[in-house]
Amino acid sequence: MVTQLENIASFIGISLGIIGLDFSEEMLNKAKEKIHDKRVTFKKADLN
Repeated sequence: MVTQLENIASFIGISLGIIGLDFSEEMLNKAKEKIHDKRVTFKKADLN
């Protein structure tokens, strides 16, 4: 099974940039610990 991290890694390979959104600062921090690429930015957002 493909994990979310593997999906993100494949998108990074074909993208100029990726924005990760979450309403939880804790989840954003966890993602930042795993993804170390200058093309990826993380933003806190509530999409409701």
